[in-house]
Amino acid sequence: PYYHQHLLANWINSLKSKDTQWQHYDQYTFSSLRGQASSLKAGLRYRHDQLRLVLSALNEAFVDFLVQAIFEQETWELGMIHLAPVQVDKQPLPELGTATSYLCLSPLVPSFAALQDEEAGRQFINPQRDLFSDWLYECTMNSMEQSELYTAADISTFFKFQLVPDHDYLQKIKRQGKLFARNYPVAYQGKQYEVRGYVLPFTLHAHPQVQAYVYTRGLGAFTQQGLGMLDVS
Repeated sequence: PYYHQHLLANWINSLKSKDTQWQHYDQYTFSSLRGQASSLKAGLRYRHDQLRLVLSALNEAFVDFLVQAIFEQETWELGMIHLAPVQVDKQPLPELGTATSYLCLSPLVPSFAALQDEEAGRQFINPQRDLFSDWLYECTMNSMEQSELYTAADISTFFKFQLVPDHDYLQKIKRQGKLFARNYPVAYQGKQYEVRGYVLPFTLHAHPQVQAYVYTRGLGAFTQQGLGMLDVS
């Protein structure tokens, strides 16, 4: 299917279930399958025999565990694709300043609003509104606090946070009549939800430690479902 994050999330959850140390770990995110593809009515048809999956986590040991689990089996089936793990590469953390430009490798969901009100979770919020950035700030600070990697004093210094969408991109998409925001399915604590996800280039103004956190763990809500993965542009 065109959107296959839920298939990848189920696969990764099945690998996590093999080790009690990682069963409930959620400080990670991942991309969609990357490769040359054609968009058909039924979904994607990949035209290349090599695909790439990008995985990132705050705990490097978790990545090592997943890589080992993936390579323990010769082939995996995902949808109608048969995958054989061949190679793994480690990508270093890039230099991230107080203003960093990003691309979305997977849809960005600004909040957990869908858990209280599904209609609110599906609602379109213009990313140029302060509300969009405010939701992401709240989501990010809560996540950083729950990670227990930062002290209260650290969190108090991360007050600068502003997401600025690429205005030219939004105007171009509008002229072409295309969409950059859609509803996507996610699973959370055994329940199914629909959330509004956004795919767009933007600049994030934030503390370098916040930049490193969202680059590594993902930005926004439901990152363990393969949402909010970023790459520098």
